[in-house]
Amino acid sequence: IQRNDQMWKHWWDQESPEHTKIPDIDDRLDAFERLLLVRCFREDRTLLSAIDYIKTTLGPQYSEAQQLDLGAVVEECSCTMPVIFLLSQGSDPTATIEALAKKRKKRISAISMGQGQ
Repeated sequence: IQRNDQMWKHWWDQESPEHTKIPDIDDRLDAFERLLLVRCFREDRTLLSAIDYIKTTLGPQYSEAQQLDLGAVVEECSCTMPVIFLLSQGSDPTATIEALAKKRKKRISAISMGQGQ
């Protein structure tokens, strides 16, 4: 880095460094080493770099969001096997669950475990 600090600074300043050639060592890095380097220098780009790593090593089908087939989930569950949703910020399956329950004429109970409860 000290030998070529201007190029490294330019790489660091890129909007998407995970897709930009890394100075001096790019041709010697595998996908995991690239992920680690991005994580070290640009923590804000780690998730995007991890997605690239998954695409490279496992295939693109493992990095694409999958639409939940709630009907199939309901068919697999029972009264002794509840369905638990672990949600990320901004996702809310409540409307989908309520619509499916209404369609099947079922009563549901929602329990919120977030926000310090």
